[in-house]
Amino acid sequence: MPFTLAHPAAVLCLPEKPFLHRGALVLGAMSPDFIYFLQGRAANGFGHTLLGALCLNLPLVCLFYALYRWRLRAVAMAYLLQTWAFDVPDTSAKTRGQRVLVFLSSALLGMATHVFWDAFTHQGAWFVEHISFLNSKLIGLPVYKWLQYSGGIFGLAYVAWVWRKTVQRYPAPRLRARAQKRCFWAILGIFTLIVMGIWQFCFPVSALATQIIRLIDCVVVLWLAVACLNRQIPDSR
Repeated sequence: MPFTLAHPAAVLCLPEKPFLHRGALVLGAMSPDFIYFLQGRAANGFGHTLLGALCLNLPLVCLFYALYRWRLRAVAMAYLLQTWAFDVPDTSAKTRGQRVLVFLSSALLGMATHVFWDAFTHQGAWFVEHISFLNSKLIGLPVYKWLQYSGGIFGLAYVAWVWRKTVQRYPAPRLRARAQKRCFWAILGIFTLIVMGIWQFCFPVSALATQIIRLIDCVVVLWLAVACLNRQIPDSR
């Protein structure tokens, strides 16, 4: 798969409009892969189906966004290094019904971009099956594999570029000293390695993709634990 965190590149290029919710677009673009992180391995394609989109992905997008607004955003604003911390104002639709409609439709649009992108980069996917060029060999690999790898690299690069532009446009207030921020990430990294080591010892895996999934799982769970336990961090708006 193109790296999950690269998928938001497909929606971050869209213009900022009142009928598009940026957070829902980003989470939606990653959500078909959420089932991998729930399982700790990339072994179930349910999230890439229509039923999975409605019954699994959409509820998870709502849950994760609620967690982000509740506590995760506060931790990010407090401890991200100043060059990577941003605070985007809420410009969503005004009424509650409009906000819900915009959020849900944006999440579904994000999911659609994910599935469409994957259709060009996965063995057995629709476009790979129907466009012979995608199966042609190029330096030992089929073209769809090159699209998969290059899409992940360029997607991550574009996400990083948009992130930096967002920081420049909406810089976050400084809530912690630089030393405190570095200490936070050092401690989080150490605990992540410890949990990863225990997980690998109890349930060893050799696949790199699974190890990356587990790494992201550990970071997110520990981040959420910090957010819940450290009530000294001010809540998000």
